[in-house]
Amino acid sequence: MIRVVTRAENAERSRRISDELRQMGFSVESGEPVRGDVVVAVLGGSDAADVLPQIVSALDLGLHIVVARLEPFTVPKLIDHLQVIDVAAPDFRERLQAQVEAMTSGALPYAMRVRTPKVKRSNRSAGIFVGGLALMMFIVGVIGVAVFGIQAPQEEYDAVDTEVALTRDYFAGPELLYFSTWLPRSTEDAMNYEATLQQLPTAYRPLMGLTVTAYALGTPLPLIATPVPEG
Repeated sequence: MIRVVTRAENAERSRRISDELRQMGFSVESGEPVRGDVVVAVLGGSDAADVLPQIVSALDLGLHIVVARLEPFTVPKLIDHLQVIDVAAPDFRERLQAQVEAMTSGALPYAMRVRTPKVKRSNRSAGIFVGGLALMMFIVGVIGVAVFGIQAPQEEYDAVDTEVALTRDYFAGPELLYFSTWLPRSTEDAMNYEATLQQLPTAYRPLMGLTVTAYALGTPLPLIATPVPEG
């Protein structure tokens, strides 16, 4: 169904456009848009604001809309993305027919979602809900830590870290111990160590590079992880 919306003052010109659409073979009605309609908004420069509520209603329904512009004027920002056809244009009838046929055939993608007042209210309500939920969770977390003394499971974290270190030592330790025999012992060795490093397996290069750097800085790390008591 083609739904033609306009202001009462433009009823006569709107009627002529409706008659042309009927001659093209379309079913045409006036009034408030409903789901499934294709909307033709007949707008003049001074009455765009009066027809805007009906257009907004069509946007909220996700309908396809084409604007038939009776005179040159700047289309309101809310609908400036819509297809605009000037009624005074010589090819108005052909362009209108092509656009309406495309909209009714289903060949066009879904109508673009527009931030109408209804959409803005919905987004604002969703934002308030999510923000309130996040604030409530934050307050619960603060109360849990400050009042009930809830803390992270440090022993579990330490156990995982220890397992990771032992796994690393098991697989990489023997090779690193062997490669450590090639650590530079002099300034000349250090200058030439880059070539030695490139001969090592790729997986061990960063580890040996860090090891050499640690020795150069005087902060070598132990090969085997040693637990450090807390407190």
